[in-house]
Amino acid sequence: MIRTRGSDGEDILYPKIVVTKFYFWYKLKQFSMSAKILVVEDNLLTLENIVFALETEDYSIEKASSPEQALTLLSPGAPDLILMDIDLNSDMDGIELAAKIHKKHPDIPIIYLTDKKDGRIVDRARNIHHAYYMTKPFEDAILLSQVELALGQSAGTVKAGPQSLFVRMKATDSYKTAIPFDQICYLQAQRVYCDLYYLPEGEKALKKLELSLNMSDTLKKLPADRFIQVHRSYCINVTRINAYDNRDIIIKDRAIPVSKSFRAKLSEYINQV
Repeated sequence: MIRTRGSDGEDILYPKIVVTKFYFWYKLKQFSMSAKILVVEDNLLTLENIVFALETEDYSIEKASSPEQALTLLSPGAPDLILMDIDLNSDMDGIELAAKIHKKHPDIPIIYLTDKKDGRIVDRARNIHHAYYMTKPFEDAILLSQVELALGQSAGTVKAGPQSLFVRMKATDSYKTAIPFDQICYLQAQRVYCDLYYLPEGEKALKKLELSLNMSDTLKKLPADRFIQVHRSYCINVTRINAYDNRDIIIKDRAIPVSKSFRAKLSEYINQV
């Protein structure tokens, strides 16, 4: 318990876990409120959707729909991050604009937004500086996770957050054991519960755990930038994919089916040539 003094002068006791959770919530809010983000996007509907998603996390937002407007906004003060559409329907595209900005502000991280899957575009941007890439359309959760990652790496530290899923290894266990996210390979739905397949460090064969939660609820507890649903009965860790085609994903020695309705979403997570 932690003791504090109330407004009436009386002592108040709070459980330590409540105070700890509030502290981390406060630090995360402090991080987002201190970050200024410039969004450069010529599609006004897409621009407003991105701004709305970022403002829900208390980021300070400036928006531009043209290269000229973006350069004007940069004059008063540099942002902490730029979200840059590549095709700006202008004489100057997003990569050329980024190159111009990079000369004066080489430390500003940039997340490129594009609806084109062309390796030549990525190569052009890479020749200028290191950047992040997102394929449109994307979900708000994916956008926010990329923004947090870019800001965290720019500041020299990634924001604290869960790195494991705590589960009971046996139904009779009174405690829960941490399974690191990067060891979790996929989930398989089993009616009202699901099976979790993971690969412990140093092991060669996948291991299975039966979870008391269903697959949908379990997926909500995993990072949205790594775990996605690919079939009504399967969710996967995209960093664990060994091979894939339009019908199946291979993780270790397991073939996991991919439903037609999930193929487009899966392609957003896979860097291919």
